[in-house]
This record gives sequence, C-alpha cells and structure tokens, in this order.
Amino acid sequence: MKKYYKAFTLIEILVTIGIIALLLAAAIPSFNKYSRSNEFYQVAQTLKSAIETTKNYALAPRAEKKAGVDIYGILIEKTSDGFQYTIYEGDPSVVIENKKFTSDNLNILSPVGNKVDIQFSISEKAKIINPNIDQIKMQLINPNAAPPGNMLDINVIKDSGRVEINESARSRK
Repeated sequence: MKKYYKAFTLIEILVTIGIIALLLAAAIPSFNKYSRSNEFYQVAQTLKSAIETTKNYALAPRAEKKAGVDIYGILIEKTSDGFQYTIYEGDPSVVIENKKFTSDNLNILSPVGNKVDIQFSISEKAKIINPNIDQIKMQLINPNAAPPGNMLDINVIKDSGRVEINESARSRK
C-alpha cells in the first residue's frame, strides 16, 4: 500500500509565491497614485479649513479680540517650492497661524496673481471686505495626475464666506 503525504510540493509553493509577487507588482503603482491623489485633496481641505478658521476668528465674541482690530485675514501665496497660507489679525505682520506646503506637485492659480488676500470684517459679522469681488476662485492643480481629478476649484462666496471645493470643469475634458 502506497503512503501519501499531505504537503505542498516545491513547485506549488514557487508558483504561489510568483503569483503573489505579480499581484503586488501590479498593485504598488495604483497605491502610489492613490496616495498622491489623497495628498492633493487633503491640501484642498486644509485650505478650506484655514479660510473657515479665519472667518470664525472674525465671528468670535468681541472680548477675545484686541482693541482697534477690525479684520482677520488669510494670505495665500505661491512660493518657489509650493505655497503657504498665513492667518493674521489686523495686518499681515500680526501672524496667528502660518503653514507652508512644500510640494512640486501642487500649483495654485488665482485671478489676482500669485497671492490671494481674503479679509473678514469683524464689524460686518465676518463679511468678506477684500478682495472686492463676488466670488474668489482659486485652482489647485496637480500636474502629475491625468484628467479627471487633476484640478480642484476652491470657491469662496463673498456674501456668506462659504467655501466650496469642486472638481474643475476643465479637468474633466
């Protein structure tokens, strides 16, 4: 009577390891793409949050503010290696918060040049007083991603101060 062993042969194990290696090799580029895309959307959410935080400073009770200060602002500007935002009180020299994004994958475009200065009035209940346009529109561009999803529009509505993030219509073409 023949005796059979319950085990895998060397060839079966090598074939299984080869299949797993091929699956991993195919999955790693997708994971890297997802990671870069996630970073892109996270930067947009951070900008949205910073603009809303600036508005909330202007809405805070009067007792928490310095005398003579009538505005809180956020300055978003392009730098040589990315961009940064600065939340300030009164004028840009009185910095409350500053964050820099150093990434060659991200560019910010605005109709008013390489920087956007959004000012919220304290006396007018956080209404945007500068710039004096109805809607502030910025585009966040990821040159390493292919359409769709390589451009995001960040819109700030002047009257309400509401911030919206949408996929750019130009990125869907």
